[in-house]
Amino acid sequence: MDSLTNRLAVLAGVIVAGTLTLLGLLLEWATWVWLPLATVLGAVTVIVLRSALHERDLHASPPHQHHAPAPAPVPPAGPAPRQETISKLPLPSREQDYHFLFSATVLWERQPHVPAMASDFGATAKKFVIERALELTQRCRPQDHGIATMHLSSSLSGKQQVVNGHYVWAADVTLELSEEDSERLEKMARLRKDRALWDEERAHELSLRDYVGKEVLRDPGTAVLWWFARNLQKPDGLTRTVNDIEKLRRLTAAAHATQVPPWDPQPFTADQREGEQPPLAIPPVVVEGNTSEPTPVQQLIDGVERLTAEAEPAVRATLQRRLVRLLHAHGLTAEANEIARRFEVVIEYPDGDEGPPSDNSQPPAGGEKRASGSGRAPDDNGRPPSSGGNHTPDSGRAPDDDGREPNTGGESTDSLPHPPLSL
Repeated sequence: MDSLTNRLAVLAGVIVAGTLTLLGLLLEWATWVWLPLATVLGAVTVIVLRSALHERDLHASPPHQHHAPAPAPVPPAGPAPRQETISKLPLPSREQDYHFLFSATVLWERQPHVPAMASDFGATAKKFVIERALELTQRCRPQDHGIATMHLSSSLSGKQQVVNGHYVWAADVTLELSEEDSERLEKMARLRKDRALWDEERAHELSLRDYVGKEVLRDPGTAVLWWFARNLQKPDGLTRTVNDIEKLRRLTAAAHATQVPPWDPQPFTADQREGEQPPLAIPPVVVEGNTSEPTPVQQLIDGVERLTAEAEPAVRATLQRRLVRLLHAHGLTAEANEIARRFEVVIEYPDGDEGPPSDNSQPPAGGEKRASGSGRAPDDNGRPPSSGGNHTPDSGRAPDDDGREPNTGGESTDSLPHPPLSL
């Protein structure tokens, strides 16, 4: 129909154009008049006629019927999927003693034409899902349980054929850690971070110590140069550096545990002219502590310590006790007490004797000191005089711990008639 309409329209246009050409030749029209006129009218005739014929064909033909494709046959529905649940099953991770808690819903189904299995297929389906989960969890760290959950959920969500016509998959897959393991891992992570920070701080501190000890405080001269460079831009940099030389010397000596070298402590003043050498001065000798002369008791204590420096402990203790007894025997109670406190000496006297008079006590009647019940003074060794005037000679053996010299009766030859001291 469309081809015939086009032919009729073209034929009509040719007839119109030919008619105008013939008239122009017969009537001797100018060429520029009849040629464009024939061309334009012929083309217009073709267009108008084809449009009119096409409209007529549309109104004359019945409407086009659109038929929908026939639906595909629906296959018969198979049995509904069955499911079982796995709840917090421990699965090993990549690190020993850390386990994931695996939870999932296991689903399985069979094709309609496949007969059901005689045994329970749920156990087989759960075993299949757990084995696939193990393949992933054994490669994952316990800290990455969130990422492992996404990978495992994506892997188990697809249906997998286990046996002929039976398909298994899983839903609601989660991997968790126990609360104790989670807290332990968080604490270990904090400790690792703190250790890394501590290592960095320690390395920085060691670097500073090496710089200060080996470069800045290597010797007093280096310390002075370092301090002068730090104060070079200040107006009083030179004066300040010279005045701080003594501090830098002491600081250098303390840093290297050495003795402070001698130095002229005279401060530098800005009034000194450049190039003028300050007069040399000998540093005064400073005696630390008490500058007064030591007391006689202190001199006695120092002498005893020097004399018994290399003696046996027992001999040293015996000499100290005898010295205390001797001073008490001669009435020097305060000095004896001071020496006893210094040497930590404890003297025991026979029971029943009275103690020596204290500093505030009054002497007995007659102004005499008691010494073995007689009025005579003790001998040079601090022993009281005996009643018969006899004294057991020294046998040459060392005295015992209590200061008694050995004799036949076992009695102490240097015991004093005074009671125990209150030390």
